[in-house]
Amino acid sequence: MTSKNILFIHTAIFTLFVLASLGSPIIATRYPEFFSPKNTLILAILAVLILTTWSIFGGCPFTVWENRFREKESAGSAYKDPCLKHYAKKWFDITLHGRLSDSIIIFLLLLPILSGLLL
Repeated sequence: MTSKNILFIHTAIFTLFVLASLGSPIIATRYPEFFSPKNTLILAILAVLILTTWSIFGGCPFTVWENRFREKESAGSAYKDPCLKHYAKKWFDITLHGRLSDSIIIFLLLLPILSGLLL
């Protein structure tokens, strides 16, 4: 396994997460049964688990994993910022100031939960 493989996996999972989160209001209006109280509770538990893993691992587990492989491949190649901030700058030349990347992730975690609660 290489850091590039982990980056690919990380990017694929993150892309699916963003699409599902941003699509959740549409899904909620077309398929309200999907956002039953039970499923909404499951989404809330998953959000808490994701945020808990951040505090346990010191950031996104995929970012930590990628950086470990980066360091094995080339000392000093790990990045310090959150992955969203790092790759927004590297790939799109977009600078995310302060903790904006954390706010974006929290918004994406809350959007499906709010979609379910507002039904």
